[in-house]
Amino acid sequence: MSDREALYAAILAHPDDDTPRLVFADWLQENGNERYATFIRKQIELARVPEWDPLWVRAWHTERGTLTGSGYDDFQPALGAGLRWEPLDSYRRGFPWLVTTANPGPFLEHAERLFAAIPLGAVKFGHEHETWRDPYQLDQLVASRCLARLTDVSFSVARFTPENARAFAACPHLGRLKRLAFDLCTHDRGALSEFLVPALLDGLDEFELTSSISDWTELVVRFREYTGPGRLRRFAVSPFNRARFMHSQVFGAPVLRELRELGTDGYEMGPANVRDVCEAPFAPHLESLSLNKTKPGVPGVAALASCAAFRGLKQLKLANNALGPLAMKRLAASPHLAGLVALDLTNNPLGDKGATELAKAPWLKNLVSLELGRVD
Repeated sequence: MSDREALYAAILAHPDDDTPRLVFADWLQENGNERYATFIRKQIELARVPEWDPLWVRAWHTERGTLTGSGYDDFQPALGAGLRWEPLDSYRRGFPWLVTTANPGPFLEHAERLFAAIPLGAVKFGHEHETWRDPYQLDQLVASRCLARLTDVSFSVARFTPENARAFAACPHLGRLKRLAFDLCTHDRGALSEFLVPALLDGLDEFELTSSISDWTELVVRFREYTGPGRLRRFAVSPFNRARFMHSQVFGAPVLRELRELGTDGYEMGPANVRDVCEAPFAPHLESLSLNKTKPGVPGVAALASCAAFRGLKQLKLANNALGPLAMKRLAASPHLAGLVALDLTNNPLGDKGATELAKAPWLKNLVSLELGRVD
């Protein structure tokens, strides 16, 4: 085995450790591939900071390829039929790590070869167009030890029954799983309860349930009855069927007490719902709050601006909310947003008056990222 092969084998054997990757980067530089060596080091550096950190913001605007991996295909193996690289997010810490598949079959067929070629850590499972209404077939997937290598599993446009949800949650190979996400999925009655069991919640850092048809009472009950050691760091939720989400009951759940990032994009939140966030036990710890397309209105923005618990907030997203000058006046007057470094107001009718009001904010000078696209 050559030095290069031995160093790369160490990366595959220890996918969570940055040291083998940095040692490999040194070898690449010493052997004439300084460009990729720099890419590895930069991605590792960026993986250690949140997206509102000045380092990340600067990379996004001036060297986006270091985030997306675009143009750095040195280590991309042939995927095989039924698999594809996830656009803009296939690389992590210098190497390919995320693939997408319409169903588990292609992943299971090529998994061993891929794990031998790259430090694969995430798979997004989709659907077959002609069968998306049928229960998602998970039998072969949960029986495979391949899941033991993954830290991130997400499902898109898939239907779950209590039976297949129970089989997934009972899988003995999910010990490394840190993120579980559902987007545009359907959970039959009882399915969500089967997913949200201690065996899964104990290990998760992130849980996302967006634009999905689900029984939200099941989420409330499971979150509130959970008393295990797990504490989610990121939680994103948006009901597809506009059912009443019962914010106050969910936000008070012990599993969210140490939450750092919250997203409720696409779900209409009135002032009372915004106050539920402000009064939640996790509010003083919150670093990122995403309220895109939630229509909080001027009263909701006023409630947000008056929330003393948001002194630690670093990122606030308020895109697509029809907010005008009066909302900007309330936001700018907040004495509690001095820690804010990233603000997104894209697609709000601020106009000149709204921009003038925003410019009065004493905390504006602290921002490293201000998104004002389409605000005329």
